[in-house]
Amino acid sequence: PIELHYSIQYALGYDLLGELEISEDSVMVIGPKNAIDSIINISTSKLELTDTKSNINSSVDLINPDVLSLKLGTAQVEVKGEVKRFTEGSLLVPVELINVPYDVSLNYFPKEISVIYYTDLDSFKDIEADDFRIVCDYLDYERSGEFFWNPKLIVNSRRVKTARLNNNRVDFIFL
Repeated sequence: PIELHYSIQYALGYDLLGELEISEDSVMVIGPKNAIDSIINISTSKLELTDTKSNINSSVDLINPDVLSLKLGTAQVEVKGEVKRFTEGSLLVPVELINVPYDVSLNYFPKEISVIYYTDLDSFKDIEADDFRIVCDYLDYERSGEFFWNPKLIVNSRRVKTARLNNNRVDFIFL
């Protein structure tokens, strides 16, 4: 397998949409069996980019292991990535309780938590509260005995690069 080494600094407001893609995921290595057996992967030279605002389309060299008798099937791979403008947004998302026994009655606060998310500018208008779930599990109370939960954020959209909760605690009382 080929292991890509890179350091990419994006211009302010820009980021990579999805993942970097390399033209080959592996390379043929030719040489003596005992030398090949010790190889775990083939590394690329380091792709270094700064102030990146446009799509990535670069060639990087493969680094031949320090064994003189080895030959690589190819010397370079192509690296591609789509770079877009990104922005941050926030939405109020309802808190969902799970695993609460039928005979237990409780009240909790807050009922909604602000989710702060990071997405590309083109997808920003399409992000909705339904793209997220905030879950509190009653079983966490049974395990800890604490009268609060640490809510878990579930992101249901590939358009969201990162997301975080503005509040990491949901308090509750039994009625």
